[in-house]
Amino acid sequence: MSTRSASLEHARAVANVGEGCPDCIDPLIFRSWKRCLEEGGFDPFRRQDPIVLTAAELRERRQRIEHLIRFADPEIENLHQAFARSGFAIILTDADGIVLHHLTDEGLRTEFRSSGLWLGADWGEIRTGTNGIGTCLTAVPASPKVPR
Repeated sequence: MSTRSASLEHARAVANVGEGCPDCIDPLIFRSWKRCLEEGGFDPFRRQDPIVLTAAELRERRQRIEHLIRFADPEIENLHQAFARSGFAIILTDADGIVLHHLTDEGLRTEFRSSGLWLGADWGEIRTGTNGIGTCLTAVPASPKVPR
């Protein structure tokens, strides 16, 4: 399928959401697109650069969950080793979808950074649109418990 055909197919699917056709796509994606359109005023037809926090804003957010980052860091490192050279990154966000910690294969850092998968990037669904990070945080809210 050409890029143009895929774009047209995607545009039709988004239009169906606006017309209330939940059977046209996966229900999780339908609900996400609907939230983005109705609550966020998100324009799915406009390319948007990643939203990235300033260094001071990132530092403040990291400080809020520093205990969680320290607790998770050894496991993040283990996962990174297990998935080394696989094309994946290990990313930890806060409840708003802000990337606070990550490990990425060195060869993919430039690609991930240009895609907005970097420290301080905002992947909240309403601000960024349907995506794996923001949609999971919105559709399946979690309340992690950290031992003290």
